[in-house]
Amino acid sequence: MITKDHKNILLADDAAFFRNKLSAILTEVGHRVRSVVNGAEVIEELKARASETDLLVLDLQMPEIDGFGVIKWMRTNDLIGKVPVLIVTGAYDNKEVLKAVEPFSITEVMTKAFTPEQVVCRVNKILFESKVDIRNEERLPVSIPVDFVQGNEDNMQTGFILNIAAGGLFLHSRIELVQDSILKMRFSLPGVMNLIEALGVAQWGAGAAGTSGLFQGNGIIFRKISEGDKGLIKGFVKSKKRKGS
Repeated sequence: MITKDHKNILLADDAAFFRNKLSAILTEVGHRVRSVVNGAEVIEELKARASETDLLVLDLQMPEIDGFGVIKWMRTNDLIGKVPVLIVTGAYDNKEVLKAVEPFSITEVMTKAFTPEQVVCRVNKILFESKVDIRNEERLPVSIPVDFVQGNEDNMQTGFILNIAAGGLFLHSRIELVQDSILKMRFSLPGVMNLIEALGVAQWGAGAAGTSGLFQGNGIIFRKISEGDKGLIKGFVKSKKRKGS
């Protein structure tokens, strides 16, 4: 999901490679990112600007004060729940991390072996829960080609689905979509023979005119799709989630 509703993200990681990679992804999709390199700097930022921080993306292994120390400080200072935390780590198994931070009511953990689509999907799920999970649906990052026609146009265009749920998808395209326009779409899920056809309406997004950004496009809400096709999507998402995709 690309957003015009910019959010302020504090990114904490001592590794320049991951700081730069995450910052580039999050900036491209419309967020404002400020970066720090250790837990002590996180704490100073939160002391000064907690009310201006919509999300903390936190590495666990950092010098001076590690991520666990930051979380403990946040609990002591009543910031847990007020500033959402997404832990991004390569040092621990996700289940191990979840168990360690369970007393702090933090459940969002992501491995550093991420794809850009996974980062955007997870971050925007936290920041825009009412938009992304309006029906409490599981959403899966993917890269699936899709053919579509906008409104009453005759020309078939091709784009890519970057994430999908039973209620809709995010469509990446070089074609700028008109807000609230109707799209006729057809695509196939990997490993599924059936061709899915659906009508959807273009919602949030930044359009695509004059840009080559990976995440340029629009969120599409399904308006007409068969129950059978919706069931295929649900099954596909659940199957991939179980396998950890």
